[in-house]
Amino acid sequence: MRATRAEPAPARAGPIRGPSADRPDLPPVVATAGRDVGSRSRQLVGLQRLAGNASVTRALQRTVVQRDQDHEKALAAIQGQAMYALLPSVAALPPPVRADEPAAQFVGGPRLILAIRAVQNKGNWAAFASANATELVALPLDQIDDLMRYVGAPATVRTFDRTKFDNRFDALVDPSTGTITLIMRIKVEMVEGQTYSGDPVGTKDWEKNNIPAFKQFGPKMKSVIESAWSGTGSVKPVTKGLAVPAFATKVSVQLVDSGEHISFKVYGATANVRSNVNQRMEPGANARSGALQVGDNDLKPTSLEHPDHSKVSSQQITSAHEFGHAMGLQHVRCAGDGVCYGVNQAEYGSIMGGGMGLDPVAIGSGKGAHVHDNLVPFEKIGEVWGKEVFPGSLAAKLSVWGPA
Repeated sequence: MRATRAEPAPARAGPIRGPSADRPDLPPVVATAGRDVGSRSRQLVGLQRLAGNASVTRALQRTVVQRDQDHEKALAAIQGQAMYALLPSVAALPPPVRADEPAAQFVGGPRLILAIRAVQNKGNWAAFASANATELVALPLDQIDDLMRYVGAPATVRTFDRTKFDNRFDALVDPSTGTITLIMRIKVEMVEGQTYSGDPVGTKDWEKNNIPAFKQFGPKMKSVIESAWSGTGSVKPVTKGLAVPAFATKVSVQLVDSGEHISFKVYGATANVRSNVNQRMEPGANARSGALQVGDNDLKPTSLEHPDHSKVSSQQITSAHEFGHAMGLQHVRCAGDGVCYGVNQAEYGSIMGGGMGLDPVAIGSGKGAHVHDNLVPFEKIGEVWGKEVFPGSLAAKLSVWGPA
């Protein structure tokens, strides 16, 4: 007899509805597996008659799914394998086992889920890549490569590690979706003696309030950086020759405890520290370092007055600006007075000035005129990809990229 046990539903067990606007404290509602629509409707009607809608909501929040112990055992036996070995092992499992995502989530988490989906989508690489893009970029690059090769992605889908880009970031180029994804792994660290929520160190509620406040910093930073830098620009080769005329730009921030590209020490709001990125890696270090403050994920008004009393103003999220430095970008232009955030409103509005704009900005006129381009990191990815994927003269043609 097949043994089963009831457990709380894993994150991907079924359709999920978020907390309601009037009750944000309520957890998501997860649909019960294995029941048809009619039986669920009858159950709801019965519950409503007994106790009303409020009780129905509470009952649904306690809904559980049946996890199959035999499936879990079979998946647990293989989940520790390297990805290149895991994929054929998953394919060899009976169809009901390799279709059991709740069991896979419980046993092996997102990595095993992706292996199952790759097996299900073998030969349908474009759909797999599109549907699982967010989960894919969270994996180590060698595992992304193994998954993409398994589902049949062409050789033009490539990953590149930090060594190609001055150790600043990794990258994924996928011409099937016309996307260049810049992947940066960031570690955030508490600073001893700092206050993140208003309760001074040593007070009764410091640990209760400050540690949760610090833990919110990383996820919010990831959200605001990805929003600021993703999907707002595109890049292309200067010389035509690709089936994909231009690539959308995307940023994926991965919060990690080790293997980071950069680590940020996060200071409290009252700390006397300037947010920054150390452009040079410390001797013997594997990652760059920087400093941020607890309010640096918020959009704030900015302004600047030059020695000639001309004024510029905008709004900026500091962590998004510092992320630009982490990718290797410099300030838009120095004014000759030690201030490098631009000399006019167009320059100051750039994300590498005092604003949030990503568009190219014309700098100066005459012989020294040039363009400040915030998409240079993505163009570098495109250039590396063009040189490595295409042969001979075509590679040379694709070695110079610019904004689309």
